[in-house]
Amino acid sequence: MTDGAFRQWAIEHTAFLYTMIYEKGFVFFDFWSIAHFWSGMIVFLILAALGWKRKWFWLGFFIVLYEILEVSFIYFALNIFKPERYNDLVMDVFVGVSGAMLCNALLLLKSNAKKVESLPAWSLMLFSSLTLAFIWVGNYQYKYNFEIFNTKGLNIGAFGLWSIGGFVYLLFYHATVRKENRFLLRLSLAWVVYFVFLLVLEYTGYYTMQWREISTPGARPLVLGLIHGNWALHLYYIIFPFLAIALYEILSYLVFRALNNLVRQKFKLNEQTVRA
Repeated sequence: MTDGAFRQWAIEHTAFLYTMIYEKGFVFFDFWSIAHFWSGMIVFLILAALGWKRKWFWLGFFIVLYEILEVSFIYFALNIFKPERYNDLVMDVFVGVSGAMLCNALLLLKSNAKKVESLPAWSLMLFSSLTLAFIWVGNYQYKYNFEIFNTKGLNIGAFGLWSIGGFVYLLFYHATVRKENRFLLRLSLAWVVYFVFLLVLEYTGYYTMQWREISTPGARPLVLGLIHGNWALHLYYIIFPFLAIALYEILSYLVFRALNNLVRQKFKLNEQTVRA
């Protein structure tokens, strides 16, 4: 991929993040704010899971480093991101640190020196489904023949469907499929159930409700006259179960490690004392 092609690709896939959600004076929020808030939570979670003692220092370091790299891209290199105002940079850092503080508070919400209680599984499923929905829907830029769903920046109809669908799917996976010990059978069963449900949903939307996705001219169906879109959409629809399961399992592992490390460091407990 040439520099020009990469620049164009990056511009197209980050454009939705500049959509303003709220602005009044110095304070503003756009979809970049959501991305920075999410990044603050994830970076803190990883640092805590790794057991780094100076987590807040390194969190600030990585956030500021990212801002420096972003400014470098803007002014010296690829000119990928739109130029930012100074208050944009301050807000980015503030939002990132706020995400980290919320993550820390949630992890330690119900734990103390005598009891370590992890986050409920449903919260990790919801976080996973919202994350994938935000990234995919924002990048693909769905557009429907019903204008009510075509909200600026992020298509609210597609985002809602992917968020709810992903959450329900992970609930099913956690309640049933995850209990199967044979790895390949577990993944196969999870994918078959997902794809059958997807085809039923697509049939209902396309043929019964006459709901059309029109962002891609000449879109082709993937199978049985259903799932119309380009190759990227077809690929994502096929691999989505594996992405959702992988994100949920990784997140569950990181939360377990981070919680134990945070409780041990906060209450000065030895490793053998802590159990989640």
